[in-house]
This record gives sequence, structure tokens and C-alpha cells, in this order.
Amino acid sequence: RTVLVRPADARWFENEIDVELVEPTVEGAPGEVEVPYRLYRAHRPHGGLICWVHGGPNDQWQVTFRSQFTYWLSRGFAIAVVDHRGSSGHGRDFMMSLNGHWGEYDAIDTTNVLRHLQTVHGFSSATTVLMGGSAGGLTALNTAISDASLCAGVVVKYPVVDLVSMLHSDDPFEGHHMPALIGSEHQAAERSPHNNALALRDTPILVFHGDQDHSVPLIHSERLRDAVGAAGGTIQLEVFEGEGHGFRNPANIAREFAVTEEFLYSLMKNAR
Repeated sequence: RTVLVRPADARWFENEIDVELVEPTVEGAPGEVEVPYRLYRAHRPHGGLICWVHGGPNDQWQVTFRSQFTYWLSRGFAIAVVDHRGSSGHGRDFMMSLNGHWGEYDAIDTTNVLRHLQTVHGFSSATTVLMGGSAGGLTALNTAISDASLCAGVVVKYPVVDLVSMLHSDDPFEGHHMPALIGSEHQAAERSPHNNALALRDTPILVFHGDQDHSVPLIHSERLRDAVGAAGGTIQLEVFEGEGHGFRNPANIAREFAVTEEFLYSLMKNAR
């Protein structure tokens, strides 16, 4: 490896940096169905675990280079990537099985993965954090709602919170798909995190959202903030001006990582 441009971080010149480009192991958590997930282990672990849920929800994160994975692995966190029901890459039946149950089956599957990680691989709930963006944010929040004892906190970006509003979405890209994914309005209300804020009262939550997001408008995170705050919980909402569904401004991306790192280490400190 030859360094052509001198970066600010001296770790680029350490021979050990390449060890963070790790290959995951493929695991399976038992439950109503076996839930596939990939486990990345840091070479210099400190016991922290990030359980990451992809967006979509009909999507899959392939095993390829992801700078955010390398960032957290280099800081000692293990990473588990969940392929809940509805994920692609595991056959049509597996992907279609989420229809009518978005916000339910995905949370059940992620809960089973967390239990597998803690009972089989020895991770502690006190140093486990759920992460997800968009649809993954909904799953992360609903997983914490289903069993708050499984994680120390939740970090979400532009999360889907109000499934009733999504059910009536006129978004040209995926609005037509919402009724099939969600089901009835009653089911949508039951699975909307802001309607279950009392169950999040003891789970610290960090939220990032752009004020120009048209796919999942900022009002989703504002409703979550207001509901969790009213329930007596701890929630921090960071709003990025000019950002949409995905952050592009390098200053905002750097702030996202810095604020997230501070949040994670505050949880780890409390755990100790």
C-alpha cells in the first residue's frame, strides 16, 4: 500500500489499518423463520455491538466495502447486519412474506437476531445499539419497543415513524407499494413508533433528519421526539438544513459521525 496524499489521521500510516477490512461470517437466528444475518468482528474489540438494519424494506446490503462499517470497526464495535423477512437475496417467498406485516415481522426477526447474538455469541445488551435509516429506522425503533432490555440505545436516520401517513403517501417512487406492505390503517397505527412511545421511555434515542426530505418528511421524527419526550424518555433530534433522504453535505456527514460517536460512548460509559 502506497499513500499518495497525506491524510490528517495518522492511522493511515499504521500497518494495522488494513485489518479493519474484515470479512463477515454468515449466521442464522432461530424463530418463526431462520433469520440470516452477517456478523463483522472488530480486530480490536471493546465489547460494543451495532445491530444495523437496512432500509427498503425490500432490500439487502451486499458484502462490499462500506466506509461506515470500517469506521465503526476501527473503533472496536462489532457489526451485525440483519436480513429480516422482506429482505431481497433469499428468494421471492422470503421477500414477499413481509407484505401486510411491515413494522411487525421485521421487528420480530431483528429481536430474534439480538437474542441470538447475546445468547450464542456473548454480546451484552448493555453495550448493544440498534441502528437503521428510513425503513430500517422503523424496524430498529419497533424492535426496542418490543423488548427494551435487548439494547442500550437506538440511533436512526430519517426513520419511518408514522405508518398511517405512509399508507396514504403519494410519493411517486414507492407510495403505490405502501398498502401492500402495511395492511390496514388500524395495523398501521399499531405499528407506528410514536404511538408506542411509552415503551421507548427507558431507551435513549438519537435521531438525524434532513429538513428537505420528501420521501420521509421531517414531521416523522418530530412526532417521535414529541411523543417520547411527553412519555418522559430521552431523545435527541439533529436536523440538517438542506438535506433530503440521505445526507450529502460533508460537514453534515462529519457531524453525524461525531455526534453518533459521542452518543455511543456515553451509553458504553453508563454500561460500565
